[in-house]
Amino acid sequence: MLRSLREDNAKIKKFLMEKGKAEWKEIAEATEIPAGTLSKRIHFLHQRGDIDVRVDPKNLRRKWISLTDRKKAQGEVLKYEATSFIESLKDPSYVEKPIKNVGCSLFVSSISKDAEKYKENLISTFALAIEKSAEVILSLVDVAAKGHGFKASDIKMAWVITYGQGE
Repeated sequence: MLRSLREDNAKIKKFLMEKGKAEWKEIAEATEIPAGTLSKRIHFLHQRGDIDVRVDPKNLRRKWISLTDRKKAQGEVLKYEATSFIESLKDPSYVEKPIKNVGCSLFVSSISKDAEKYKENLISTFALAIEKSAEVILSLVDVAAKGHGFKASDIKMAWVITYGQGE
């Protein structure tokens, strides 16, 4: 079976979010990722700066692995889980479209065969609407937050979930 890099990385990050820090052996047992693959995934995530690997000063043979940014990891795990859910639907169709000035990605699942042929136009229109809405929302948050000592740009992550009911 071909292992999924995204799936393995999400498993590792999810485990580290729950555990805080762990040894390689604990990660292997919890994620059931084969040893050779896990070594490659840990090395990749460390090189990319997603995880930190530190030698235990009391036992130099022991290495502790932890996340460098829990919020970023949480977002990536949730994004992976959302994508996996969409892929599990009957006849899934989705496109990831980064939205400028907002810092989020748009996933659209289209079940209607009629909508499938217009997918790119629908997604572009939806993304533009979200981008414009986000600008308005952020300006309203700035106004509302002014008296509370923070501003909209202090918010690192927000999720907007929309859904429509099929026919």
